[in-house]
Parts: sequence; C-alpha cells; structure tokens
Amino acid sequence: MGHAFPLRATQDLDLAIAIANWEAYREIVTDLPASGGTGIRYKVGEVLTDLVPFGPIEDPTGFVPDPPNRSLSVWGFQEVFDRGYHLSLPTVGAIRIPTVAGYTALKLVAWLDRSESGRYKDAPDIAAALYWYITSPAAKDRLYGDPHHGFDILDKFEFDEDRALAYLLGEDVAATVGLERLAELAARWPGPRGEVLAPRMDIDAALSTWSPDIGRREELLAALTLGWSETLRSAHT
Repeated sequence: MGHAFPLRATQDLDLAIAIANWEAYREIVTDLPASGGTGIRYKVGEVLTDLVPFGPIEDPTGFVPDPPNRSLSVWGFQEVFDRGYHLSLPTVGAIRIPTVAGYTALKLVAWLDRSESGRYKDAPDIAAALYWYITSPAAKDRLYGDPHHGFDILDKFEFDEDRALAYLLGEDVAATVGLERLAELAARWPGPRGEVLAPRMDIDAALSTWSPDIGRREELLAALTLGWSETLRSAHT
C-alpha cells in the first residue's frame, strides 16, 4: 500500500498450501528439518516457516484435524486465497498474497482466537490495515468516485472520511470471505476481550498519522465492523 512504517517484527514465515490430505503434505515436507512440536513448522533454508495446509484437507471447513493431535484453524484461507493477488516469482511460478481486505479478515479471526488466551499481537496488524485504507488514494478514489454508494457511506458518517473508508474496508472484507464466513465471524465478534483491542492497536506514531486516541480507534473499529455486519444483515432481509 506504499507505507514504510515498521509492522510488528516477526522472525518466521507463514505459507499456506492448498492440499488434499496429510499424505500429500508429508511428501512436500519430507526433506525439511522439523522445528518444535506443532507438526507444521519447518526450516526452509535458514528461515523458520509454518507450512499451513488448507483446502480439501479441511474437516470441517475452516479446520485441519490432527497436526498433530489438535485442530488447526484455517478460517477464511480458501476465500482469501481465491481473491488474492497473483505474485510471479522468478523460479517457482506464482503464489498468491492476500489483499488488504483478506489480510484484515484473517487478522480479525486471529484476534478472536488468540486474545482469549491473553495474546494481543494481532491488534497492531488490524490497526495497520485500517491505516492503509484511510490513507489509500485508491480507496479514496473508490469512495468519491461513486456518486451513489460512496456518497451514502460518507453521509452515514457525517462526511468523516476516515470512518467512511474504514466502513469500505468492512464491505471489502465481506466481499472477500462471503456470507457463510461472515456469519461465523459475527457469531464470535467482538469476543471476550473486545474491550482490549483498541488500546492495543499501536503502530509507530512517529512514522504515521495513526491516532493515539483510544476513542478514535474505537470509532474506526465500529465503522469497520458496521461495514461487514450490514452486508450480512442486508443479505438476510
């Protein structure tokens, strides 16, 4: 999105692999040194990499059983993959990377999954996604370029542009994951630690105009949530 401020530091890599079953997965990882006891972490080169299976291996949808002896959540992976950007690589063909809306959807559910146990590391990533949209020329062009729907969104928020763009991101989350996944998100949101989210949404204020005001962050979160929840509600009326 053209921003250079630092995100949360990470020492590993996450790669999702659409795959049929564990036998096919083991063929891929057979020559890779395993790390830890998760059943999906390996050293690829010198980089610790989580090779996350999804797709036909899911049972039920959104979960991969027994990697090993636990259920691995891959909620939304297929939908985000289907709508991801194609990125050509020089030696291994192409991969897909999430759109900002797809990234946001995955981070919302990661927050729900991890915050229950006191892990809040996904909050700054949600903040970054919101910041990308409210400072995106392309998102603003969409908002102001639509004389009907764009105006309606702006009017909904009394022409508060940032909240209107957060709402647009919520609509794009809905378009990315679809109604079935949205219903699953709505059933859990905001989770038992919802009040902790806005205070934890810190990104480097020295390098961005992201607001340190907790109330303002809550307004943006509310607009984001309204964007996807109104899409779900309108589909059932």
